[in-house]
Amino acid sequence: RGAEGPVEVVVSRVVAALGYHQPPVYFLPSFTMKDRTGTHTEPGGRFRLNEPSMREIGTWSWDDPLVKGTRSYNGLLVVLLTFSSWDLKTSNNFVYDVQRNGRPQRWYLVRDLGGALGDTGRVWAKRNNISEFERQGFISGSSGGFVKFDYGGKRSDLTHQITVADVRWATALLSSLDDQQWRDAFRAGGYSPAAA
Repeated sequence: RGAEGPVEVVVSRVVAALGYHQPPVYFLPSFTMKDRTGTHTEPGGRFRLNEPSMREIGTWSWDDPLVKGTRSYNGLLVVLLTFSSWDLKTSNNFVYDVQRNGRPQRWYLVRDLGGALGDTGRVWAKRNNISEFERQGFISGSSGGFVKFDYGGKRSDLTHQITVADVRWATALLSSLDDQQWRDAFRAGGYSPAAA
């Protein structure tokens, strides 16, 4: 419920469209529930599908030397920074064992992406606040081939290793999404066409 649900659905859809693994998430502004007290309308929120073929088995760390600094890792950070995602912490990084077409796969993914589309750099950063998001900077410069981000969220230390080439790679991925994909992501999060 609240400001986090719509943002998580949008960012999750975009991240998935770029080729990163994501568990299915949905946003409903409200829903009808039938229980022992009768049928009534409930406020909605973000819903994560409980899919038997996807089993959560643990978490992974942003500091894992097997992935830290790789192109896909740095690219994911750029994508999350594009949305002013400020909640970069290990407890949001999950490992899943997934069965696809009878074959096991291991997915490493970032979940709980709702701390975004607002501002960063404050103890109580705003999420799902488009006017704050539009005021938030993105890149403040570069030095020695590394990009300086206008970012003050959790784990700002992770942004110091991102190169200009990483940003070009990630923004090329983002620019490969067509207008319909962007509209669909925001529609799935319950945003009006004007806000999207």
